[in-house]
Amino acid sequence: MKAAIYTDIFLPQVNGIARTMGRLAGALSERDIPCPVLSPDTGFEANRGYDLYFLQERCG
Repeated sequence: MKAAIYTDIFLPQVNGIARTMGRLAGALSERDIPCPVLSPDTGFEANRGYDLYFLQERCG
């Protein structure tokens, strides 16, 4: 199985959605299921076992 998470909210923001997305990515990673996370740049740098890619915002 392969999975990817595309989200507009991610850690280190403190809310239910950000925490759930982080926990989901971590749980998939623990089960050796590749799960890249694509998110706006939140400045999150911790290595939790999954790949985190920041999306660049476009103007115009």
